[in-house]
Amino acid sequence: QTCALPIYPFFANPVSSFTKQKAMKTKEAYQQALRTYLILKNYSLVTVSAYICAFRQFLDWRADRKYGTDFTPEQARPYLR
Repeated sequence: QTCALPIYPFFANPVSSFTKQKAMKTKEAYQQALRTYLILKNYSLVTVSAYICAFRQFLDWRADRKYGTDFTPEQARPYLR
């Protein structure tokens, strides 16, 4: 699985893109929220792409285990082991 993401269009207005989301119920919404946070913290484009890739892999791992839409640190621990 490749982790290349088309993140460049998002950089035009990250805050506007973030405020349009109401509830984070989808994988894409979680990724968008993380992307917004990283951009606002002034992370480089390469770092944002790498973090989003790793986060997407984590969300896929969670989906395979049938976790609900909200997640907790306790659910992340088995992934990190």
